[in-house]
Amino acid sequence: MSNDGKAAMEVRGEGDTTLKLKGDNTLKSGNNHAGVEKNDDTSTGKLTITAEDTSSSLNAYGGHGGAGIGGGNQRSTLNLEIANGKIHAVGGLLGAGIGGGGFGGNGEVSISGGEVTAQGGNFAAGIGGGAQGSGKVTIKNGKVTAKTNGAAAAIGGGIGGSGDVTILDGTVTATKK
Repeated sequence: MSNDGKAAMEVRGEGDTTLKLKGDNTLKSGNNHAGVEKNDDTSTGKLTITAEDTSSSLNAYGGHGGAGIGGGNQRSTLNLEIANGKIHAVGGLLGAGIGGGGFGGNGEVSISGGEVTAQGGNFAAGIGGGAQGSGKVTIKNGKVTAKTNGAAAAIGGGIGGSGDVTILDGTVTATKK
């Protein structure tokens, strides 16, 4: 947990990163940061979150303006995949649950498995764009629940943003909280 205005976990650099979950994990970030942060301006590779044991979990909470998993405040994220595990992500004020940070953060997210629950902050998508951000989301499989607090899509763009959503398989529930 970060109380000093930093990300609890941040991905940086050009290479691909795989986060393999073991057991139960909780990450909570400070203001302006995502719980698990991957910003396009500091990380060009792909982030994949997975687990060999499907009961392994990650609870990720963004600080004010940050996504639960994805971009920090005013930051976009691309190349983000959830492949397995029990994922619970909550965006901070204006941040997506999984995807872009608040104030224009775009999110490109792929879900290929696992049990995923994502709650966007005010005016942000559960999965996709933060407030004023667009979202490109592909769901290939898994059990997915996405929630929004305000006038954003549960899956797609935040308020003022656009959405491009493809659902190929899986069980998907999208609701307004």
